[in-house]
Amino acid sequence: MIKRVCLITFKQELRFSPDEERFKCYLMDFANRDWHLTRRILGSGSFASVFLARGKVPTDQVACKVVDLVHSRKLQAQEVWMREVEILRRVSHPNITQARQILLTKEHAFIVTDLISAGDLFSYVHSRLLYGPHRIADAERQIAWITWQVLKSVEYLHRRNIVHRDIKLENVLVADPRPYGRVLLADFGMACDLTMKQSSSAGIAHATYSTPNRMNSRVGTAAYQAPEMLCSRISTHKHIQGHDYGPEVDLWSLGCLIHEMVLGYSPFTIAKTDNVDEITRKTMNEDLSFENVPVQQLTTSVRDLLLCLLERNPKSRMTIRSAYVHPWLSQHNDVFVTLHKKIFADWVPAITVVKDLDSIPELVPACDITKAIRDQQPPENGLVKVQKKRPRLIDLYHTDV
Repeated sequence: MIKRVCLITFKQELRFSPDEERFKCYLMDFANRDWHLTRRILGSGSFASVFLARGKVPTDQVACKVVDLVHSRKLQAQEVWMREVEILRRVSHPNITQARQILLTKEHAFIVTDLISAGDLFSYVHSRLLYGPHRIADAERQIAWITWQVLKSVEYLHRRNIVHRDIKLENVLVADPRPYGRVLLADFGMACDLTMKQSSSAGIAHATYSTPNRMNSRVGTAAYQAPEMLCSRISTHKHIQGHDYGPEVDLWSLGCLIHEMVLGYSPFTIAKTDNVDEITRKTMNEDLSFENVPVQQLTTSVRDLLLCLLERNPKSRMTIRSAYVHPWLSQHNDVFVTLHKKIFADWVPAITVVKDLDSIPELVPACDITKAIRDQQPPENGLVKVQKKRPRLIDLYHTDV
């Protein structure tokens, strides 16, 4: 497998298994009647671990991300997980991972999501012979279907002013490993909601703005970062001399994603090196070349799409709408639309329940709100004056969950 070259911003390469005392703290804080936290670790990072959790029925399993809030405060990264929680509360799409439940305490945040046992797209692509001289017959069509789904999720996010900023193979989960199955865009730790008020003191991973709907922090993975996100002082390209950037960075990352699925490596990854500076230099200054790639491995159509997505000038870069009508995707449009309708038909939107166990709850059961605003005798016109019900709603708001 190809080594992943990462820019470590707020994430560190610290991997830990919780000791007995720490796990007991998790269990004490995880006051959840629906799920039981197990010791099986699915993944871990600098201030978060993902555990397997089981429901009342043994076959009902979920993933539970446990965020160490104390440690995250020390790393000045608390707003990172706060942003992730807020975004997960807002999104609901069949190609985006969903949070079933979010529990907040003074020391931990627990984010319960669906368990995707098939793994991520990185493992899937490199184990299914989707690239190379011996790739399977319909490999490019399968890659186009995956691309189409990721494009759907990005379109959904951008319409809601959310920029993912870390699209890569590892952040796309395979919900159905069968050919033409469903994939999910995941991991919103680097994402940015352009409608949220941002502070400029939350560290390098936090988004700050110089103009509306623009960002200027360098985050994500080096091999997938757009030129405008990188440090412009070492660039000689006239179109990327500014420090701020917009949602177009997700389209660049999508181009890198397609490149790696089709050819097996990132477009600007240096062989046998993990040198981030060298990858940055190539990304910003060297032209994309396919001279040594056989036409059997890279058709003219996908080659043209990659050149349009990996355009250094963000103003000239291919848009989401243009990507949909590009021949590489549009030739399969009827089939893909039918497949996606099937996914929508089978998809059950998750209702995210947020419980803050240490402060005033923002969400309360809907039935309680109904009781609070319901009169003994329904008004004739069917309308209720909110001011009359205000005292009862305030009492309800201050009631412990």
